[in-house]
Amino acid sequence: MKRWATVLALVAGTGIALGQAKLDVYIVDANGAKVAYYPSGLMFIDGTPFAVPAAPTGFFPSDLLVFYTTPDCSGTPYLESFDTGISFAAPVTYTSDGLFHYPAQQLPVTMTVLSRRQLNSDGSLEPCASSLGRQSSVPLVTFPAPSFLPPFHLVENLQVSPAPPVPTFNDVPTTHPFFRYIEALSNSGISAGCSASPPLYCPDNPITRGEVAVLIAKALGL
Repeated sequence: MKRWATVLALVAGTGIALGQAKLDVYIVDANGAKVAYYPSGLMFIDGTPFAVPAAPTGFFPSDLLVFYTTPDCSGTPYLESFDTGISFAAPVTYTSDGLFHYPAQQLPVTMTVLSRRQLNSDGSLEPCASSLGRQSSVPLVTFPAPSFLPPFHLVENLQVSPAPPVPTFNDVPTTHPFFRYIEALSNSGISAGCSASPPLYCPDNPITRGEVAVLIAKALGL
């Protein structure tokens, strides 16, 4: 495979663009800030993936049932562990008081719960109620939701960076059909070309499977 053909595959064919994975169509707010991927609602919080429901008016508020191992709803709050349909992303519940509520990144444990209370979509809590039974649970974490400005809208593709006025590589002039894409990979640190002195990219050279692994790993940030 030629080196320039791999560049095109990375940018277009596999959905990798400018150092991050294009997992799906994504959601941006009114300022163009990326909110999450759509339709999964996948958001990365401190490098950890979570599934966050979002609507054009903003994050979608919803209720949450919280469980406790004490009879009076005191102590550590727990969430029932369930399958979100996204094996690597825990679900996030948003309440309109501006908070995200999600399970701690720990393996669920089976425990006996003695009480429960409803966390409403506006952030208010219902009275404590009795509950008895064993269930698979994970501790609850709460933190302020990121500040994104509604309305949200969908973006179909990640944009490739504009081409610089001066070429980085001697063998990839501004007139080269893949000049913009090669420069984008170079500027993002994904690909350094085949020679530093003189600076060459070798766009027509064959590429090995090992070199492909380096490009993909860097593009995905693995």
